[in-house]
Amino acid sequence: NRIPHWFTEAAAVWGEGGPRPAGWWVLLTKAYTNDSLFDMDTISLRFVRPRTPTDRTQAYAQGHWMYAFLVERFGVRAPLEMMDLYAQGRSEREAMTEVLGITPEAFFADFKAWAHGELIEAGMLPGEEEPALSALLPTENAITREKVDAILEEHPGHAELLQLAVQLVLRENDSEPTAGMAGLLERYARARPVDPLPHRMLAKLSLAGEMEDAPERAIEHLEFLDAREMRSPAYALALAERYAEMGRLEEAWAKVTRATMIAPFDAATREQAARVALLRGDLEAAEKQLEALAKIEPNRELHRRRLEALRRKMKDKG
Repeated sequence: NRIPHWFTEAAAVWGEGGPRPAGWWVLLTKAYTNDSLFDMDTISLRFVRPRTPTDRTQAYAQGHWMYAFLVERFGVRAPLEMMDLYAQGRSEREAMTEVLGITPEAFFADFKAWAHGELIEAGMLPGEEEPALSALLPTENAITREKVDAILEEHPGHAELLQLAVQLVLRENDSEPTAGMAGLLERYARARPVDPLPHRMLAKLSLAGEMEDAPERAIEHLEFLDAREMRSPAYALALAERYAEMGRLEEAWAKVTRATMIAPFDAATREQAARVALLRGDLEAAEKQLEALAKIEPNRELHRRRLEALRRKMKDKG
């Protein structure tokens, strides 16, 4: 099996289809600016022989990034054609030369040039004509909100400045967002579209009813957060509740179903899923959720009574 390790892992992550995690963006930006991206001879090795605590994570993140470059530059068929050659026992050098028309070294050089543009577009690096934050604020002493606001007048879309401004305002408010900073948070979200922080803050404000069109505004930010959340059902459940309140029951069901996949043994999640199923009039789906609830909490008599009542209703309806 000659398939490079990085390629195998990158293809698997690519197949999941989710957006790149915010932590990966931070790690990749640091690796790029420090000139510590793994070259083609090193990246596969760092999966199995990491030298630092972040090497393995960087290998996953960089491999996925390189795969994205491969697809964008050479088309969706290119990695599949390379896999066919790997299956024949061909080396990475042979596969790249035949399918891409370039050597691994040239591929890596082109990738780094493309990656620079990606980091600018993501707001992780300043644009070509934007000064670095260190040039705008040469010392960290006496950095005040007033000083940052004044510099933002000249550089209104500077992502690092906007991030600093957000941090300063949050520090003044015990890390809690206020309605007055909504505009600043929205500017930062536009300048650095990969950072979940402004979306968390804006979702919190919307859910608290402190912004106009609160339900719709909350959905926009909750969707951003849910797309990047793999461990907690919180955002999916919040979306399910919002969609149900708005009568968008199919979307509510899709979100609550996702929540049960993330946390299949959480009773509250199953209960909300049963509730949405009943709102949709899907008694069979509600029955499955109540059955799961009865298994998760077998000592709760309420679940058994609800299940029996639902089955009587299904029998009468049938």
